[in-house]
Amino acid sequence: MVKNFFVTCGVCGCVHRVRVQAGFVNDYPVRYLCPQCRNRIDGAVHLDPSCALIDFNLDPGTVASMGGDLDCARVMVELSGELPSFKLSVENCACMTSPFIRASGLIPFDELSEYVGDMVYCLHYYREDWPTLRTALQLYCDGHDDYADKVLSEFERKLLGEDNRHFSLLSRIARMSWLGLPMIAGSDAHERAVECEKLVSGLEAEALSGLAGYYLKTNMTAKSLLAEINEVLDSVAESYPVLLNGFTFLMAGDAYDLEKYGTFCCTPSDIEKLYCREYELIGSLLVLFIGLDNIECNGAFDVMPKGVDLGAKSFDKLSVAPKAKRFNAVGTGSFTGLIKQCWNPVLRNAFSHNRTDFDCATQVIRTLREDGTNDSRGNTYLLEMVRDCILMAREIMVFRSVLFHFIGSGLW
Repeated sequence: MVKNFFVTCGVCGCVHRVRVQAGFVNDYPVRYLCPQCRNRIDGAVHLDPSCALIDFNLDPGTVASMGGDLDCARVMVELSGELPSFKLSVENCACMTSPFIRASGLIPFDELSEYVGDMVYCLHYYREDWPTLRTALQLYCDGHDDYADKVLSEFERKLLGEDNRHFSLLSRIARMSWLGLPMIAGSDAHERAVECEKLVSGLEAEALSGLAGYYLKTNMTAKSLLAEINEVLDSVAESYPVLLNGFTFLMAGDAYDLEKYGTFCCTPSDIEKLYCREYELIGSLLVLFIGLDNIECNGAFDVMPKGVDLGAKSFDKLSVAPKAKRFNAVGTGSFTGLIKQCWNPVLRNAFSHNRTDFDCATQVIRTLREDGTNDSRGNTYLLEMVRDCILMAREIMVFRSVLFHFIGSGLW
């Protein structure tokens, strides 16, 4: 079922035909730019299956109005809460198959149905249940173990139907740090995290203690770093509704052609801050993994690798070296080899200097040099950026597994 709405841009008067698919996600945000004047259109879709109601409303303050008709529509905007949809179509408002019908031709129906069911569950979970687990994690990081145990026990009973108080608090925290982020925590990332734990358990405790001591000299504990990780992952959980199409894109693999398909759940500005926070945190966590690689290869955390340009000749200079240089370590050792690159330093730097341009029709984020010319190395489709926010969260979770080992071993 599809329903059409018409929106008139309040800046240039262009009429948009907004084509809403009735799906399984009942409420989701809508974000796009008018292709004629770049005025931002913000709205929301609401579906009520009980009465077959499909509604689309503009957010307060949006410079646009509901109204217009098919004869004067110049732009087609196709909306779906679950699935990537066709990009803006200018001067072509013809009828087409719905996003779900197209998706069922790209993805096996059983997989698609299961995926959509998971998505509906997660929309409720991250709104209603995640805040409780987030509180338990924060209490643990702050050293309030008794309160963390109480909140976590209530969460486990409600979500898992289990009483796990016979296990240590740390093991329960570590377990729920994966189970408590459904869809965000991928199975591949979990497998690599398990491998990280095996590797670090084989290193000498004295060498690991030396690496922990390096951080303690700067008043950074493993729990304080864990709290920083939790804050970023909390931002990912809060952003779940605008990341929906990115999950579909990941699940479908190469089925969706980035030149044809995009997302209208967000614009780059909606996830730019999240993208940059994840990038910065990964850059910081790489210092820890470089130290672990050094221990495995050379027996000491501060004996730097040869032949790798990390922007620093000594370990203590890594903290001030450009993060883009630290990323050169990815894949050079056993620990850094378990990290998969899913970020774009050129895009990150362009965001930090406000040098990007977004083409709302092609959905390409263009990175610009100081003179305003395009640096194509950073060009990224919006749907790719959404996907990479999810993938970076998974890499951060791999790093986190090592912190649990340090805490459990009493080394840091």
